[in-house]
Amino acid sequence: MNLEKPSPVQAPAGIVRRRRLTGVGVALAGLLALSGCATSEPTPTPDASGSPSPSASPTVSPSPSAEPSEAPAPPADEAAPVGVTCQQLITLDDLYAYNPNLAYIEGEAPAAGTAGARAVAAKGVACVYRNLTSNETIVVAASKPGPAALTQLRAELSANATPADGLGGEGWFGGGTATVIAGEHLVTVTSDIFTAAADAAQLATTAVSHLG
Repeated sequence: MNLEKPSPVQAPAGIVRRRRLTGVGVALAGLLALSGCATSEPTPTPDASGSPSPSASPTVSPSPSAEPSEAPAPPADEAAPVGVTCQQLITLDDLYAYNPNLAYIEGEAPAAGTAGARAVAAKGVACVYRNLTSNETIVVAASKPGPAALTQLRAELSANATPADGLGGEGWFGGGTATVIAGEHLVTVTSDIFTAAADAAQLATTAVSHLG
């Protein structure tokens, strides 16, 4: 006898839909629960009273430039122009009377660091004469350096030179130079050929006489 398998009993359609909706709801609830557990920690907000961010490096303001110092006042005894030329200090007749072989070399300057150079620096004159035979030179210089300079020079000459007479004033000789202080004037006569004050005496006294 043939027995037929009973056909499965199917649930009504409404019950099936409710079961599906119930499953979906359970799944959604599970997802929400998981998402709540996995929420990231909140980012800490900076405290309003927190320390300030470092500012840029401080700007260094330039220091005020130093005020230019005033020029020192000139000394009361500043050197004064001597007021004569070489042609007046030793004239051609004076030069010929001393040595006919000497000639005045116009425009030639005395060597640096010599008595003649110092006279020029003190607003004086330095006159160079050359022996036309031997080519040796003589330098006659005159200046008005001022009282303080003359006082200092006296002290230096007293320590380093030999006092000498017959030069037309307070005289000293040393190192080939005859030096004379006559009033406010300073006269020097210099040459490598001089070995004593007498060698320069004629030119020294002549120069002093022309200074008045």
